[in-house]
Amino acid sequence: MSAIASRDVWKRYGNGVVALRGVSFSVERGRLVALLGRNGAGKTTWIRIASTQLLPTKGTVEVLGFDVVSDPWSVRELIAMIPQEGAPLDILTPFEFVYSYLLIRGYGRSEAKKRAREALALLELEPYIKTTIGELSGGLKRRVLVATVLASGAEVLFLDEPTLGLDPLARRSVWRALREAKKMSGTMLLTTHYMDEAESLADEVIIVHQGKVMFSGSLEEARKATNHRFRVEVYGDLEIDGYDRIKLKGMTIFYVGEDETEDILKMAIAKGYDATVKTTSLEDLFIKLTGEKIEEGV
Repeated sequence: MSAIASRDVWKRYGNGVVALRGVSFSVERGRLVALLGRNGAGKTTWIRIASTQLLPTKGTVEVLGFDVVSDPWSVRELIAMIPQEGAPLDILTPFEFVYSYLLIRGYGRSEAKKRAREALALLELEPYIKTTIGELSGGLKRRVLVATVLASGAEVLFLDEPTLGLDPLARRSVWRALREAKKMSGTMLLTTHYMDEAESLADEVIIVHQGKVMFSGSLEEARKATNHRFRVEVYGDLEIDGYDRIKLKGMTIFYVGEDETEDILKMAIAKGYDATVKTTSLEDLFIKLTGEKIEEGV
């Protein structure tokens, strides 16, 4: 049995907007899967359905065999989540917030204290353990939420943009914590805009675009799907026949082998364009599938 099974999930809102268009995929137990896509791709809508907060228009989602629509309370006992816009209560300290959450989930006082301290230490929040949350930065508040769901011991974690608003060092602190949690055989599905985050953490990636699944597979399968080792980014509209290329706003990207990079660079420079060479990454698969970059706000 899969930990998560999404079958032909559609969501049409009352204003006529279709956020999901037949989303199907499965996640095996103990896997960390990154759900990738730009703003408006349908990631948060799917997370809200899977976590029993929103009803699908059509299709089913099962979590550990329980249907999220017909048996939501069974699902809620097995999951924990970080909503994209979630924030901890400002009047509590980080310890009080995590501890209270664990009591609500049914842990005894002694175990709740132990788990709360361990999770806060894992997220490097010990210096702030007695500071009122309202006094913390947005990034620290986000880390408190991550500590909270990791402390829960839930079998399935839904993390909607868990590193949203964090600086690079804080993001890596969260990454370390998620890797440690993964060792406990928990199943995690996280949404992210950051390709380096997905490449660092995920066992598998699912790329969604305009409510549809464009790719689902391992990182290795995603890298192979780009078909080339290198990309040459030319900052301008450069026409060269015979090469695999994609045009974006103000940029032409050529996908080539190592022996072809120099030729593209020379032609770009001869025409007065700036250009750089990079190895291909997960982002290139997204670009080739959608014709767009994933960066937020682009």
